[in-house]
Amino acid sequence: MDSRNRMLLQHHQQDIVRDLDVKYILDELFTNNAISNEVFDHIYNLTDRVDRTRYLLDTLLQSGNNCAFNAFVDSLAKDYKWLWEKLAVENNKDMIEDSFEDNLSRGDVPRLPDHFVRRLSLERDVLVKLKSMNRHQILVLHGMSGCGKTALTISVLRSNPLLITSDFTGVMFWLNCSDCKTEDDIIAQQNKLYRKASSLSLHISHMKPTISMSSICSNGDSLSSYDLSSQELRDRLKTLFSEPQLKDALLVLDELNEKKCLEAFDIGCRILVTTRDTDVVSNFNPQIVKVENHFSEEESLALFASCLDVDVSHLPRQAKRLHEICKGSPFHIALIGAELAENKEKLIHGTRHWNYYLSKLEKKDLFFLTRHNDNPMKTIEVCINSLKPDILPLFKMLCVLPDNVKVSARVLSKLWDKDVPNVEIIMKQLRTKSLITQIYDQEKQSYLYEIHDIIMNYLRSCPNEGEMKKLHSDFLKSYNYNDVNDVPVQFVDDDYIAFYIGYHLVRTKNLNNKWSLFNRLYLDLKFLGNKVRLTGPADVIYDLQKYENHIANDELDKTLIFSIREFLSRCGIDLHRYPCTDLVQSILQNESKGILYTKAWQDAKERSTKNELYFEFLHEQNVEEVKHSTIDVKETITAVCFLGDYVLIGTLTGVIMFFHIATNKLRKQIQSTDSAITWLGVCPANPPFVASLSADGFIKLWYIDDVEQDVVDDVIEEGTCNSSSRDVCAINYLGVCPANPPFVASLSADGFIKLWYIDDVEQDVVDDVIEEGTCNSSSRDVCAINYLGVCPANPPFVASLSADGFIKLWYIDDVEQDVVDDVIEEETEESYNNNYPSSVTIRPNLGPFISCRWANNEETLITNTFKMIILYDTSGKVLHLLDNLYRDKEILRCIPCNNDNRVIVSTTNGHHTLELVDLKTKERQVFKENETILDLATIPDSNRILGLKQREVTEYEFQMSRRFHQHSNSCQSKTVVTSDMVKENVSFISMAVNKSGTLLFVSTDDSRVICVDLKTNSYVFELENKRGNVVSMAVSVVWDDFEPGADVLLTGTGCVENTAKVWYLDAAYISHNTQKNGKVRLTTKFDASFINILSPHTPNAPPPPNAHSTNSTPKRHQSFVSSSTNEVVKRTVATTMSLDRHALKPLNLKGICNGNNEGVTQPLLAVVDDKNNIQIMRGGKLVSEISTHSDEQITAVKISPCNQYVIFGLHSGIVRRYTIRTKATKDIMDVYSAVQYMSFVSPNLLIVAGRSRCLMAYRATHSGDWKPEMLQRGNTNLGSQEILNDIKGISSKSNHSDRISSSGSDSSITSRDRHFSNGEKKVICNASSLVNCYWIQDVGLITIESNASIKLWDENLKLSSVLNYSQVDVCISCSDFKKNILVICDMANLSFQTFELNTHDMVELRTIQEYKLNNRIYSCALTADGNILAMGLNSGDVVVWNVPNKRQLKLLKHHKTKVQYCSFSPTPDRLYRSSMHSPSAATLSPPSFDDESQPPLVLVTMATEVVWWNVTYVIRTRNVKGMWNKPGGWNVVTPVTSPIDPRNDTPTNKSSSDSNKTANFFFGDNGLDPKQMWKANWKKKTYKEGSKRKEILSCIKLSGMSAKQICHDENFSHFVTVDNAGHVHIMNLLNNCNT
Repeated sequence: MDSRNRMLLQHHQQDIVRDLDVKYILDELFTNNAISNEVFDHIYNLTDRVDRTRYLLDTLLQSGNNCAFNAFVDSLAKDYKWLWEKLAVENNKDMIEDSFEDNLSRGDVPRLPDHFVRRLSLERDVLVKLKSMNRHQILVLHGMSGCGKTALTISVLRSNPLLITSDFTGVMFWLNCSDCKTEDDIIAQQNKLYRKASSLSLHISHMKPTISMSSICSNGDSLSSYDLSSQELRDRLKTLFSEPQLKDALLVLDELNEKKCLEAFDIGCRILVTTRDTDVVSNFNPQIVKVENHFSEEESLALFASCLDVDVSHLPRQAKRLHEICKGSPFHIALIGAELAENKEKLIHGTRHWNYYLSKLEKKDLFFLTRHNDNPMKTIEVCINSLKPDILPLFKMLCVLPDNVKVSARVLSKLWDKDVPNVEIIMKQLRTKSLITQIYDQEKQSYLYEIHDIIMNYLRSCPNEGEMKKLHSDFLKSYNYNDVNDVPVQFVDDDYIAFYIGYHLVRTKNLNNKWSLFNRLYLDLKFLGNKVRLTGPADVIYDLQKYENHIANDELDKTLIFSIREFLSRCGIDLHRYPCTDLVQSILQNESKGILYTKAWQDAKERSTKNELYFEFLHEQNVEEVKHSTIDVKETITAVCFLGDYVLIGTLTGVIMFFHIATNKLRKQIQSTDSAITWLGVCPANPPFVASLSADGFIKLWYIDDVEQDVVDDVIEEGTCNSSSRDVCAINYLGVCPANPPFVASLSADGFIKLWYIDDVEQDVVDDVIEEGTCNSSSRDVCAINYLGVCPANPPFVASLSADGFIKLWYIDDVEQDVVDDVIEEETEESYNNNYPSSVTIRPNLGPFISCRWANNEETLITNTFKMIILYDTSGKVLHLLDNLYRDKEILRCIPCNNDNRVIVSTTNGHHTLELVDLKTKERQVFKENETILDLATIPDSNRILGLKQREVTEYEFQMSRRFHQHSNSCQSKTVVTSDMVKENVSFISMAVNKSGTLLFVSTDDSRVICVDLKTNSYVFELENKRGNVVSMAVSVVWDDFEPGADVLLTGTGCVENTAKVWYLDAAYISHNTQKNGKVRLTTKFDASFINILSPHTPNAPPPPNAHSTNSTPKRHQSFVSSSTNEVVKRTVATTMSLDRHALKPLNLKGICNGNNEGVTQPLLAVVDDKNNIQIMRGGKLVSEISTHSDEQITAVKISPCNQYVIFGLHSGIVRRYTIRTKATKDIMDVYSAVQYMSFVSPNLLIVAGRSRCLMAYRATHSGDWKPEMLQRGNTNLGSQEILNDIKGISSKSNHSDRISSSGSDSSITSRDRHFSNGEKKVICNASSLVNCYWIQDVGLITIESNASIKLWDENLKLSSVLNYSQVDVCISCSDFKKNILVICDMANLSFQTFELNTHDMVELRTIQEYKLNNRIYSCALTADGNILAMGLNSGDVVVWNVPNKRQLKLLKHHKTKVQYCSFSPTPDRLYRSSMHSPSAATLSPPSFDDESQPPLVLVTMATEVVWWNVTYVIRTRNVKGMWNKPGGWNVVTPVTSPIDPRNDTPTNKSSSDSNKTANFFFGDNGLDPKQMWKANWKKKTYKEGSKRKEILSCIKLSGMSAKQICHDENFSHFVTVDNAGHVHIMNLLNNCNT
């Protein structure tokens, strides 16, 4: 029975004995099992009523439980109601509470602090565990000193009386063990517990009527036992606590930090321990509750409010800031609370002292909180000094770490010069003592450690300045940052040093000239590239800004730093997200001139001499590109807005991020709800107010005033007094910080703030200047005082500067308190009243909110549900409600007009309307619309409204007037811009208007942002987002750093790449582009030619000897230049060209040279743009433009081998030829369906295929004319009946006419299932298209179709045979053919097939292998010898396959998106070591890779990045793993000989992939063998120094996100591609020859 029930029986025992006759309740008690059968019989046999009652009460008190007590009380309810009322718990609360307090008092349970806040979640956890405890069990509250363990325990015990009275029978004891260090201390505490427990047991026993006197005497004798040992006392305590009176007791051991102390009190009862060291309970199998060292924001504010005796809602906003600075530390919060309580009158009526506390805490000055108390660091000092002697000095070395940094054991191993396992053992000991916190990083799969601010502050107070400088210097030395002439630019990837190298360098205070490393490292592009890769561009930009004075030695260095910062803000995100990219290469790609480009060019040349692979980008740079910076958000963006110098980003997860614009650094983030943020806005009337609308219909408001100061604090130089590092400027302000010794700050005319720490002149000044013991201001002639200042030290100094140039100081010690009160900085009156709550949540009680906007001139939110419009103030109070206007409609959007008296409402109910509603009179003006309005915006300072639709932006102008007591309403609308002005089939997503109302920005679903001049409604220019669609935009104006009045556009990309961009729209750029039309964007349909001819009309080789024509054009190409009635001379090219070129450049087919690489020929390009024109360019310069009709869609384009013509196919099936010089076009054939495929399989043969499976050829005849031929008509499978007859051996007439062959007869269309020559019956698929075709010298043409059918056409282009029959349910996506090896890849079945073409007796295909992968194949390529196959997968992986050995060589992992293109370089001669005609692989020795004269075998793949792989290195590393010596197996480098013919080193294949000597005439052969050129260019090429991916030679990120193909020359040295953003990438290999 618990103590509460026992107490009630004892207290009312006399009343019960006096009134109760138990014979009336005896049966009910027995029935309810309250008494046993023996007790029933004994009571029944007693004759006296009083004896019966006494015996029943004695039985209940001695052996009864709570159920027996309840049964006894219930039995009294009917006949003895007055007794029942006395025993009811509800009627005895006061007595029970008094008894509960007595129990706590007897157990020495402390009282709660004066100002205490409950931590309810932790209390619930502790309460549950206490209730579930059994005897001999231990519950531990573990946490560092000052985290609130003791207060938490007290709160749990005092807040739960039933826990004490019921679970612990009212018995508990509290012992403070913080001073238990020795055996005597422990014995003293044991004696104390024994005395109290014995006394309490005696007290309980006296309350029982059947207690024996012997028991009383024995307890009394035990009280005098003081000479016993600790073990003897523990035995006695075990005996005592095993008695019924104490067996359920709770023992609390507070601040237990010695294991032997717990062993002394292991007496069998339930024990609760609070400790900072879990080692003391390590062998007791305890339950451990971790008490974290932080309050929640609500808990901190509740404590502050308690200290001030005010409601939480009346606290100023500085209270929340105090919590954030202290990070909720209970130690700090409690100290601040005590200080608040002492000065609550001042704090309630003003915010000056709040700001004083804030400034102190930001400087980590805690002593101002304890000037009347003990040193707050005393407890920490005791804790730290209790460490073992070998660990204590190591722990004190942690003072070099920055605040709030989490480090791994790898970092500490550098600091302590110990191996990682030993570090982890040491950190475990520190963690058990609560000196560090530990978390597990799932991604890195390692533990991270952090030191709390309180402990870190103490550690930093231990060493002197000299010791600190040496610690930082030695720490840098452990990373080899010691000698300025030999410092590593590669980082140890430990997630620390790359972030904090600048932090440690600056704190060496230039010890051993360490500051010279700033210039050496931070101006090294290799170092910066590695730092960006590991830390991100924001961190590098921040360091360059913060340490600029240390880095720059002259103005040239400052210019370079500025250029680097600007480049990283724009392009640095690619270097971080794609870690194999290179900063030097990225600069060459994205810059074209300037100091940064020059430095990158020099670095690239130097590294090329070390055989590293770099490319020069020869395309013309877009010098008129809008300046922008890119912010890496890393989460899906849903909403954006500006807040002063910050960008606010709302995300899909409901998080709002604050990024500083100058550094792109994340400064703050807050959680809204768990749903996506659909709108984010800053109040125009009071910018610190921020509101968000989430997808679940909730609105949240914040008052943000804590981010501006962060920037000011961070940009000030740290730890420097180097005034000579910059140019001399006037000092506008000079001030002394009230510290002792003081900081001195100066503000110069150029806007820089500098800080000095002056500690070497103070005493001299005091001794020499101050007149001792006087305050005689008249000791000198009277002069005007120009400056008077008070130093708020204690006691303070007062200084004056007089007009005659003298400075005087006085020691004022008689006005101390007034000074402290009065020198606190004053604030404006507005600041006193800004006690805004930290956040307000507006719940959708009237339905989910659909849209939300701020009013233009007031602190009012205008929101709407589907049926009503609601106006709220910033506290969430409803100001106005319109709830009866739209019963039959749904509201889609609602925004305020410029005067805030009216709102614009977009509605729908099957019909779309736009309404202007007066908020006061509810008068409406309705305008009908024909489609849904997605968004609304007002044009500032006007009555004009913009409505965004899917394909149009419309402007509305409402006018509402009142004349002669009548309303006059009107509405006019006009189209501002349509999607067709941009591109066909483009939709609009979002829009924004600039602050002046002159520009409209609209984002589209093809990753662009267009700008429209709202004065003229003209399409001004567009911004290329490149990386996805912009889902949200905002516009602001630039501030001091930029030209006043210029617009700043913020765009948030919510797909592909989650980035935000800040575009600085220079007024001159806008004015310049207003005179032009919109920019034309290129598409991924293109072709390139790398032929270097001396003249577009005159070849550099003589014509054939048998040529009699005087025409200098090659005879077989004369038809391209002959006149024809069908030739149409095109009109003059329009002035609107792509790439922002607005006039035709002079025709130049020789190519142009970039400034740094003269003599290098640029390729000829033909690129289709989004206006359905073809841009013909030499490199990046426009040569010509082919215009088409608006209804003609270009589907394919090719450049002729002679470089003089462009062949392009249309959706209608027409194929046209365009002459570059004469700008004339001619229709050359018609495939009667959209042209899907065009390829010059040889210099005199063009193959064209249409969607309807029509296959045609355009070939040169013997007479030199070019004629079209029909190979296969549309909608056929194998061709005409005559061809089928040929297959069956049926002879046919051989009278072929010169007209186009009609090989596709109607009779063949119905032929589905046929028996072929081999007797098999194959099913022919209906739908099929041409995938690829290959010309084989002396054999003919091979075509591969998507249904896997492979056909052979003879040299006369007649179908010779079907080499592979069509298959059901296949979809061939790509193929390749090299040296009689053919591969086809099936996208549908995730498989590929390899074949060998036999051309000896009869042409046939022999299947080598069919294999299924686990991913779709999008691209494939074979080496020139056909031995190695590469396949690009949908997953981004690349499979490298050994074709003859039928097995995988390597899976190359790098790309994150599907691989669109693969291609191999020429095969090195000695990739395989074997004899020329090796008969067997068994006799071969392992290959050698030591021959440096050979270039590597290179594979180029393309997805989002273009990667050049060193396949030779892949083979070599695989060989090292022992694959060569596998018994009976083929090694990856085994010479893979043909099953029919031995492998020859000299290629014998006559395919079109080999060079044709006759083609040199047209290709302008300059006498250099392409293979020799390739060898010279690629010889010894290797990976970049320091790269972890040694198999990757180079990696280049596309400007866009994808491309379809890469064209390269025979030398494998020039590469061209056009990405989805329309950017042309022309890459020339940078080697020793051209550097």
